[in-house]
Amino acid sequence: MKLLVLCFLLATSTIFCQAQCSSNLLYSVDTEINEAYLVLNPPAPSSALYTWDFGDGSPIVSDTGYFNIRHQYGQPGTYSVCVIIELLDGTCTDTICATVVADTSIACIDNNLINTVPCISDNWCPVCGCDGITYRDFCRAHNAGIKQYTRGACPNDSLLWFLTPSICAGHVQVSAAPVFPFTCLDLMWDFGDGYIDTSNNVTATHDYAVDGSYQICLTATEPETGDSQTLCQWVTVNGTNNCDASFTYNFSNDTLYLINTSTGNFTQTLWNYNLNGTAQSSFANDPYGVITIGGTHEVCLTIQDINCNCWDMLCLPINYDSLFSVSMEEIPTNNKVIVFPNPAQDYLVVNTSIHNSVNELLLQNSIGQVVIHTKAIKEKTRINIAHLPEGVYLLILRSPIDVNMRKIIIRH
Repeated sequence: MKLLVLCFLLATSTIFCQAQCSSNLLYSVDTEINEAYLVLNPPAPSSALYTWDFGDGSPIVSDTGYFNIRHQYGQPGTYSVCVIIELLDGTCTDTICATVVADTSIACIDNNLINTVPCISDNWCPVCGCDGITYRDFCRAHNAGIKQYTRGACPNDSLLWFLTPSICAGHVQVSAAPVFPFTCLDLMWDFGDGYIDTSNNVTATHDYAVDGSYQICLTATEPETGDSQTLCQWVTVNGTNNCDASFTYNFSNDTLYLINTSTGNFTQTLWNYNLNGTAQSSFANDPYGVITIGGTHEVCLTIQDINCNCWDMLCLPINYDSLFSVSMEEIPTNNKVIVFPNPAQDYLVVNTSIHNSVNELLLQNSIGQVVIHTKAIKEKTRINIAHLPEGVYLLILRSPIDVNMRKIIIRH
């Protein structure tokens, strides 16, 4: 009676008890190992205390955050499972029970379990129902009345459907279908040139340094069962050396000026950057904007031609806080940098007309690691790169009043 009164009083204002304690207990059974997967839908707060009694005499499990849980039964049978939900601040508690049938000999579909309430998750976590149908996830199988399932797709179905690549010169973006988040699968992209992407994204991008044909492969693995599937797609890239994205930036009167110094036959320019806490895009060749909020922000320049015969992108972090001491009048007008050869094999020559003010040279690899760093800058500085692996690098020349950047390709 005390609980009912407390919930009624809270419900008259915020419906706090009902919204946070009430839930439905859903379950399905993995018939291979006689394991029940128990889910509260909608989930209660992760900060609540959950006390599970699985009805088979096994120890009671009590801990916070256990709104989803698995339990393996030693014998087939019918079990009464109960969970007590208690908010840690003591404002609400509830007990929810369900009858779990862990027996492969019974009917596959229980019409009493069929539920039209939409599942909250939009993930791709396939399960194979006892009816031989692959369901997008456990919740959707349960809503169809499925009483037993196995993790992963059914034998005649696929974890992956197909790959869709999009190619623009040396830039490739490839997506896998189905296009739901693959949170229950481990994904590995292999782009065929030594680059591996394990970020677990259903869409991946990669920039090739050399023209040619490459096989892109995506491997999806079900982590609990070890089942895996690999899909591959051949792509041909051309025009990797037709564009070279580069830019510099200046600062005057609280205004950041971005200066496009790219080379090649590009006809389209796209800038992406953060200005005063807001993401900005611009198709202007040399955009600018007034800075009122400092911090370090990434600025990206993408160039291409209308037929995608050339494409390149360069992203660099800019520390806005360090710009406020820089004046436009201090910047020389002849701030061009010449770098040759590019592509390079054994050495680079950096020729700059502002060598008197440049005080630092850095060469970064494609993951941002500084592989060469020197402050011995001359009018013509020769850099030995014979020991560096092939790939795309970023050359950065710094001075107290200016930053010059150039993408470098190394081939041996």
